[in-house]
Amino acid sequence: MTMARWNDVIGGILAACGRFRGDAVQWCQGRHWLVRVPVLLMLAYVGVLQAIHPDAWTLFSGINLPIHEGGHLLFRLLGWEFLHVAGGTLLQLFAPLASAVIFYKQRDYFAIAFSLGWLSTNLMGTGVYMADAEAMQLPLVTAEGGGDGVIHDWQFLFSQLGLLRYCEAIGWLTRQAGNLVMLASVGGGGWLMAQMVVAPAEPE
Repeated sequence: MTMARWNDVIGGILAACGRFRGDAVQWCQGRHWLVRVPVLLMLAYVGVLQAIHPDAWTLFSGINLPIHEGGHLLFRLLGWEFLHVAGGTLLQLFAPLASAVIFYKQRDYFAIAFSLGWLSTNLMGTGVYMADAEAMQLPLVTAEGGGDGVIHDWQFLFSQLGLLRYCEAIGWLTRQAGNLVMLASVGGGGWLMAQMVVAPAEPE
């Protein structure tokens, strides 16, 4: 790719970011910031808690686990064991991303920030699960009636990929990605609320 082409790509990305920011600022005008404070404080609390205790149980945990198990059931239909095992994590990460896309189409930017916080909790949980792949000390649950033969998702996946000895490093990197996404969530939500303060609130 030539330098001119790179400049065009970067220019296009910056222009898209500018349009996104401008639309977000416009969306904030006339909206109430005070009613969103509890949501932002909850996200901040969860962010701090999971940064200190990555395996802590939060409000999101009760949502993420059923989605994870549902992913196994869904991808089991495809008949490929690797995808069946990976399906729990795939659906777990897809759900908040899909919600962010839906909220973007609805032009609800604060809900997008919330979806990023939700994604962060899934990345954190996945990172904890990944890091345990070799030691396998975490208690496992399943919706498929596996009994004593419950598979540790990431022990199986990393073994198949030849990455089992790197599980702790990959898990750590995934958890840090979760921390960064939560920072983006809380920071973005706070910035949106600041824009709401600037303009007087009107009935939504």
